[in-house]
Amino acid sequence: MGNPPLSIPEPPQSIGSILEKQSFNFLWLLVGVAPCQICWLCRATKGANNDMDLCFTNASETAPFWGTYCDSMPWLEAPPYSELDGFEISQVVPDLLHVLNLGVGRDVCGSILKTLVKECHVFAGDTIDARLHAATVSLHQFARAHALPLRMKKLSRKKLNWGSNRYAELSTGSGYDVSVVARWLEHILATHTSIYPDFATLLWSLNKSMSILYDGPWFLSDEDRQRVRTLGSIFMRVFLKLANEALRKNEFYWRCRPKLHMLHHIFRCHRSVNPAKFSTWMDEDWLKKVSKPLRLVSAVTSQARILQRWLLALPLHLQKSMNIAG
Repeated sequence: MGNPPLSIPEPPQSIGSILEKQSFNFLWLLVGVAPCQICWLCRATKGANNDMDLCFTNASETAPFWGTYCDSMPWLEAPPYSELDGFEISQVVPDLLHVLNLGVGRDVCGSILKTLVKECHVFAGDTIDARLHAATVSLHQFARAHALPLRMKKLSRKKLNWGSNRYAELSTGSGYDVSVVARWLEHILATHTSIYPDFATLLWSLNKSMSILYDGPWFLSDEDRQRVRTLGSIFMRVFLKLANEALRKNEFYWRCRPKLHMLHHIFRCHRSVNPAKFSTWMDEDWLKKVSKPLRLVSAVTSQARILQRWLLALPLHLQKSMNIAG
């Protein structure tokens, strides 16, 4: 059983948030159809114009939008790749890196951290800044003890998007930092489950489901798919429960954005193919590596220069691979 759908008020929109919405809703913004559809896999909406029938914040297993899964195409003009033999819209998989680590995961970690820092049950200190320092020390100790890379130097009010009219969010440029923080939060809350039972359940279900996906093979077994689906259902219900409570208190926690719905699709494991295999970690790493040489050459010849540099380095990398294999 899921929570009833809710419509979450948003703070004033910035250019960035408008562009984010366009990436989800381009077709429906273009043709002016309401309510605003936010998914290319189903007809889930934001619950606009008081029409909550297909609102994506319905966590029920029988939510109406599940009945519309892949029943239509999300474009006015079909792109060339859609004409390939065997293509189905279900093959366009949400990217875990941007959906979770650079999306919902930030909301989860930010909301939990801000709550823990405002209260005095977990981190010692007489002031918020003192408790933020204690949290930073604890986080770095955890990362070192488990040999986890961590780019974030310290936790601060700015990192948590602190403000009376701003949603709590862990702001960091590294998606992997978010996964480290989520694992650390689960670890430190293990001894405070009586005070924060929902937080502990939420983090456990999230970390466990991601462990199954990232450690799994290209094709998941029926058992693993069911485990991820069950854990995902727990995560969605607890997240929306916390969002309901924050809404009743007029607090800016547990932001419900369209990425939450895309994560719901990932949890459902509609196909046997592991959705984690489609995440774009390597793509982002490559863009970071090529950004420096791209700045040193003309924009006109940049693509050719990158390929030339790659070809020059290819024999060396092949030799290294052969030496390792030998």
